[in-house]
Amino acid sequence: MSKSSGDNSSSQNGTKPARLSPTEASVEDNRREYFRVKDRALLELHQLSNEDESSHSTDELETIFADSPASNLINQLAQVDKQNKTLLQLIGQKQPEIANYLKGVDKKIDLIAHFLSFSSDIDIDQYLTTLDYGEGGMSFNADGAYEVDSLLAAKVTFLPNFTILKAFIKVLDCQTQENGKYCKVSCEFHQLTDGQRQLIAQQVLKVQQTERRTKPDLTKKN
Repeated sequence: MSKSSGDNSSSQNGTKPARLSPTEASVEDNRREYFRVKDRALLELHQLSNEDESSHSTDELETIFADSPASNLINQLAQVDKQNKTLLQLIGQKQPEIANYLKGVDKKIDLIAHFLSFSSDIDIDQYLTTLDYGEGGMSFNADGAYEVDSLLAAKVTFLPNFTILKAFIKVLDCQTQENGKYCKVSCEFHQLTDGQRQLIAQQVLKVQQTERRTKPDLTKKN
């Protein structure tokens, strides 16, 4: 595994996809820019053969990036949280004190699970990087260069909630930076499933919400 430092519709019946007008293209670019964030994450990469790109499936991702027991535990806890979300909201409407207590217990369990992951999973420093990403793709800095059009398997572990995304990415550009110290790699997501796309959108929303909460309110007077 390597260390890290658009969706095109196929034409049918011979017809070419309609081109966006300059105004439509500008709106689409602005939309993509808005739904793109920068965040720290763990990134693992695996070079793939792209002789037949259609031959790669999501099952292959599970084989390449086999989850550790700690990662499985976190994933299972996340599923439990989803199952209990509606019930917790109902409890909060009738008995807010109990709901707050249950949220506290849930937070404790999450902290223990994350500690286990830090203690027994991959080397954090080796894979920690800054990602610039959105639903269309992502860019990052890497120690080595990647050929344009090469296909990679990527495992992104978003922090601090340890949400995991496994996906294929295709290299669009790779530029050497600072006299060859590192390379800036730009990629597009390849063959995303609806579930993968939804996970990315949810993570982008979480980062934006966090940024809004921590951003100082310049309208307030001292």
